Amino acid sequence: ALSTIFSRTLASAGATCDDPTLEQSLVDAVALQTTPLPLLEFALTLLWSKRDPSGLQLRRADFEAIEGAGALAQYARAVTATLSDEHKLRARDLLFRLVGQDDAARPLPRDTLVRGMPDSTGQVLDRLLQTRLLVLRTGGLIELASGALIQRWPEIVQWLGERRSDTAFVAEVNAAAASWQNEGGATSGT
Repeated sequence: ALSTIFSRTLASAGATCDDPTLEQSLVDAVALQTTPLPLLEFALTLLWSKRDPSGLQLRRADFEAIEGAGALAQYARAVTATLSDEHKLRARDLLFRLVGQDDAARPLPRDTLVRGMPDSTGQVLDRLLQTRLLVLRTGGLIELASGALIQRWPEIVQWLGERRSDTAFVAEVNAAAASWQNEGGATSGT
């Protein structure tokens, strides 16, 4: 199905590839993702923007460059850079909910995703959906466009690292408090 989408998209634009294996390489690069269609759309759009000067040929060299450079992660970073400081915090909070403590993506319905957050969170969510960093799946679930973002998007890598540190610190404090309480600290007045 992805190959058909690729070939029909190229045909409708009157475009070709400089390498007959480019189509399969691109399809293979996105096929294993939970939502490959947005990634295929993103990759085709990016390749189209880098097409040869005649404007009708996608080039393998451009594909190799964007794949090797983590194009989606670079794009995610560029989108994040356009957000205000407050909106970056809201984006971080949304991503925390969409990525479990085990660093695995977990789709959520919109109302669950924004519940208890400031009103501006809806605007940030809409921006992340509009830019295709998040996608709306059938059934109304929202998720990251690609699980690869969890490892390759510098901001989310940093935010998840901070969350792990915070979680470890809280666990240590809780363990110390429990130990203190078990040793009679709460009743002895020490």
